[in-house]
Amino acid sequence: MRVLILLAAVACAMAQTPSRPVIPEEFTAMITFQDHVLNRTYDGEGRWAHDQTGMKAVEDFVVKETGQEHPMHEVRLFRYDLKMEYEVKGEGPGNGSHCMKTNLTGTLEPAFGWVAEAKYTGKKVIRHKEFDSWVFSEAGITSELLVDPEAPNEPAFLTRRGVHGDTFLDFHEFRSGTPETAAFNIPPECEQRE
Repeated sequence: MRVLILLAAVACAMAQTPSRPVIPEEFTAMITFQDHVLNRTYDGEGRWAHDQTGMKAVEDFVVKETGQEHPMHEVRLFRYDLKMEYEVKGEGPGNGSHCMKTNLTGTLEPAFGWVAEAKYTGKKVIRHKEFDSWVFSEAGITSELLVDPEAPNEPAFLTRRGVHGDTFLDFHEFRSGTPETAAFNIPPECEQRE
């Protein structure tokens, strides 16, 4: 009898697990975020574009540290097709911004590749709405993706927790498909001047 009850409970639990999300690796997203790093809090908003096939990604945000008056503009452009990363920080083009270039090796990591190994952890309620929670941990970092059951292949929220801090992303808009080419233009601050 206990075996039948256990089997019924397992079958019931399995029936409630939704299909695993398949988040496209070519997308443009508008997000707001909050970072908690080394006892500091940063709030930001902007665009995240990812083109897995083209081997390009960009994070273009306006970021403000809690308690600071002036926001900073930050761009991180990953051009694996050129084997180069460009990082720009400052108050904006021509206003104290500077560029750091770093050589890249290897290939662009899929933004949501980890979801294929994530475990379903149930429902979570945020802002009076239920979302499906998918969690994956590796190398001291735990990532949690929340998706709307009615749009399971689009991220709603993403949280990353690690020893050095936590990041919370709120996706306001998610457009699948190859991002516009201009999204991956080399920032003017990084162009060679001879």
